[in-house]
Amino acid sequence: MTRVVLAVAVTLALFAVAAPAAAEAREYRSDRVVATELTTLERAGTALLDREDPTPDPATGARRFVTLRVPGESWTTARVDWVALGGRPGSATPDPHLVAYAVTGGEPRTIELPFPLRTGGEGPLVLEGGGHHELRLSLAPNGVRVQRTGV
Repeated sequence: MTRVVLAVAVTLALFAVAAPAAAEAREYRSDRVVATELTTLERAGTALLDREDPTPDPATGARRFVTLRVPGESWTTARVDWVALGGRPGSATPDPHLVAYAVTGGEPRTIELPFPLRTGGEGPLVLEGGGHHELRLSLAPNGVRVQRTGV
C-alpha cells in the first residue's frame, strides 16, 4: 500500500513540474505557427507589389490568394484568440503596417509589414478563432488590399 501511495505522490509531483513547461511549449508553438503563416502573407503581398502593375479596374487586376492557418486548442498548440490584419483591434489610430495576434493567456503580439494593408473598412480585418482563413490580396492605390474570400 505504501508503494502505491508513494508512486501516486511522485506522479503528481512530476505532473505539477511538467504542466507549466507543457503550457509554455504549446504557447511557443502557436506563436511560431502564426508567425510562419504571416510570413506567407508578407511574401504574397511583396510579390504582388514587386511583380504586378495596377489596372484601372481592380476587378481585373492581379491577385494572390492566401490561406492563413490559425491554431486552435490542441495537445500541441495553445488557442489563438484573434489575428488582426492592418492594426490592433480597439486601437485609437489603426496602423496598416501592423499585423497583431493574441495567444490565449498572453499579451498581444505585433509584426510590422513592409507595406500597408488596406482592409476597406475603418479598422483592421480581424480573424477570430482557430481554423483556416481564406484571404484575397489585390493591388490598392496605396498598398495591398486584403479581404476574406466569398465576402
